[in-house]
Amino acid sequence: MKKFICLAFILFAAIGIFAQDAQEKPIEKSEFDKISLNSFRKFAGQSYRQTEVVTGVLESILPSPIEDKRQNNFSSKSITEFSFADRGSRTIYEFDSSTFKKKTETIRVGNKIYIRIDEGEWAEEKPDIRQKFENKLKMIEEKIEYKSLGTEKLDSQNTSVYAKIQKQKLVNESNKSEMSVTVTTKYWFGEDGGKLKEEVQRESHVKSGKSTIETISNSLGVTIWELDPGIKIEAPITEK
Repeated sequence: MKKFICLAFILFAAIGIFAQDAQEKPIEKSEFDKISLNSFRKFAGQSYRQTEVVTGVLESILPSPIEDKRQNNFSSKSITEFSFADRGSRTIYEFDSSTFKKKTETIRVGNKIYIRIDEGEWAEEKPDIRQKFENKLKMIEEKIEYKSLGTEKLDSQNTSVYAKIQKQKLVNESNKSEMSVTVTTKYWFGEDGGKLKEEVQRESHVKSGKSTIETISNSLGVTIWELDPGIKIEAPITEK
């Protein structure tokens, strides 16, 4: 009898795994792009909130003769509210690690941008204040896969689930460091086609070109979207 129960359990488990694998199938980029583009139509002309939470760990490996590993855990939370009526947005971003903490608030109303750091005063940000960023990373290899993962229940809702797996190899032309990155993104779309949730698993490995220090980073980010017609965005009071 015990043998029969064990065999039955193994059989049911195998059937479950097979069923899960049967739902997973590769799809073309054009099919995924169509689904992704259609998901934003739900938010057209609407006010909504986007919340992203990221947790991760950064590990530095020091070479001989030190031969040491230094680990830094980090987390961040970003809440962005978009108001269709006010043509504006408000973002609160908080970052926390064992060595550094920071909070930034940004409000955009029309063509104006206001920002404050931590609990400081609000200030209007001029266009020439933003530092120009020159991308020194050169892509040397990239592979992207798209998959349909079938259906899942999300907060009692039926959803269609998809995944994008992106693998890259890059070189920093300024210091000759090499970077390999794998980003696996999982998407949940509701019955109306709107995007409900996004989960991003990121793994990166950087090998410095000027030293033998290696840096390994792993993070998991989860983003959710929700409609909220009550969102209002107003410009803050700033010092003259």
